Amino acid sequence: MLPKALDFTVDGTDLPHIFRAIMGLYLGMIVLWVLGALRESLTSTALIANVVFMFGLAFGRVLSIVVDGVPSVLLVYTALEVAVGLWGVLVLKKLTAASQAG
Repeated sequence: MLPKALDFTVDGTDLPHIFRAIMGLYLGMIVLWVLGALRESLTSTALIANVVFMFGLAFGRVLSIVVDGVPSVLLVYTALEVAVGLWGVLVLKKLTAASQAG
């Protein structure tokens, strides 16, 4: 996928190992988010994880922009990660307010 999408090759066994581990992390987070949507007892946990995950990605991208320069097409991802992080904060605030009220 990387050679076609980003003109980037992965040789050896170390880089594929790192990329697959990161993909496993992403899939694990997705499982937590789905469980949080389905089980009320996990909703707050899933929202907190989502906010930290999205803002972490956005922070890494902003740091890369400062250090490495502006990428060709990936700014959209940064904006989406910030937007989803903010959305998570808003939902978490509403959830917290609702649980304190009743």
